[in-house]
Amino acid sequence: GMQFAMKSYTPDAVFQYTPMSDSAGHTWMGFLDPDVPETDPKVREFYWRCYERVFQKQDAWLGKILDAVPAETVVTLVSDHGMEGVTRYATINAILEKAGLLAFDKDGRLDLNLTQVCAPPWADFGLVVNTADRKGGVVPVGDKATVLRKATAALLAARDERGQPIVTAVLDAKQLRGLGIGGAAGADAFIDVALGYYPSTRKSDKFADVMPEPDGVHGFLPYRSKMHTVWFARGSGIAQGVTLPMLRQVDIMPTLAAALGFPAPPQAVGLVVGQALKKP
Repeated sequence: GMQFAMKSYTPDAVFQYTPMSDSAGHTWMGFLDPDVPETDPKVREFYWRCYERVFQKQDAWLGKILDAVPAETVVTLVSDHGMEGVTRYATINAILEKAGLLAFDKDGRLDLNLTQVCAPPWADFGLVVNTADRKGGVVPVGDKATVLRKATAALLAARDERGQPIVTAVLDAKQLRGLGIGGAAGADAFIDVALGYYPSTRKSDKFADVMPEPDGVHGFLPYRSKMHTVWFARGSGIAQGVTLPMLRQVDIMPTLAAALGFPAPPQAVGLVVGQALKKP
């Protein structure tokens, strides 16, 4: 696709996407992650060989892109998240229901007339308070913080059948603005869970459900080492041979814009990483 585009259109910019590592990670990481205790070492070794092959194929794909463009062209490779193995669901709404903060109707759907706060179907890691400024909301806007405090206490107190904590943190979205989390259409708080768990909005009689088989997932706080991702760049305006410290996803676009001599997009919230730029 890149070779055809370069020959046929001589474009100013080309965007390409490959789903291979994401698909492989979702399928195999539950068997690969060394922190998943149920994993058989022989099975892990087998899938690691398969996983390595996926990245070898992606590396060859990147090589063809580099061969297709002039040396001064800025080429950048970035993935949007890491991947972590899990074996259990943390059934967030079951915990909130037990605390009297949420209710389901006879069909098993959220009853918004009786629900103060929930993990909505569109945000597994999010908590949304059902405030009166929302359609059908029942919680006075002034009581939002109180409801979040009650939800936080219930979630942090929840234990699985082994007596282990399920939820490890509940963070107000205001604390996470620099990460691009929250906003008018976002959740009011973000949930982090114990290793091996993935938050679920499903209805359940238990706080924790065992998955049918291990899974690979993402969406956790980006501070987790397994959520870290890659960013490579080369070309005009990009420093050579520099290894950067950890940076945020939101910093990549402003940094690339600076390398190309453009102002950052007006909606960008990240910073320009000066170490990535070629010295004038």
